[in-house]
Amino acid sequence: MTINNKKSYKWILFFRHSLLYFLIVLLLFSILFFLMSLLNETSKKLSLAQRKIREEQCLLENIVSLTNEKKEAKKYYQSLNSLLPSEDDILFLSHKIEEISSGKDIKVNFDFKGTEEKNHLKAFVVNFSLVGSEEGILDFFKEVEKLPFFFSIEKFNLSREEEKEGKIILSGSGLIFLKKEK
Repeated sequence: MTINNKKSYKWILFFRHSLLYFLIVLLLFSILFFLMSLLNETSKKLSLAQRKIREEQCLLENIVSLTNEKKEAKKYYQSLNSLLPSEDDILFLSHKIEEISSGKDIKVNFDFKGTEEKNHLKAFVVNFSLVGSEEGILDFFKEVEKLPFFFSIEKFNLSREEEKEGKIILSGSGLIFLKKEK
């Protein structure tokens, strides 16, 4: 071999090795880039899965908390329900109202319209009217307030009776809450 051939052969070998190293490095970088993109995608999926797990844990904690609160609320509801009168006790109320009004010089009319459910409680709907002096009506309500019933006055109208001086008319409607039977 001649010197020129040796030089060109060395050059060809160098070029081949350089090209081979370049291709190997290029291949390694491509593999590395591919692996990094897979790793990045996997880390995003993992992050989303962790977030979903945290959200589900919060939901489970809320469910447990609400379940505990429901048990606690049920105790209070049962206590409140035990304090409420039954439908049979309404007869006692009618009698007691007549008794209170007779001592106060008040004309009382209570009209029971049936039952309805309000705020998860059973209630008697009642229309009422009272005719009497201001003091008599106030005293009447003070006595009624002492009764073992829970009342809610939904609406009322107050006016003066024109025929009789000093008499007022109080009319309206309300609810008398009752024990909810199972």
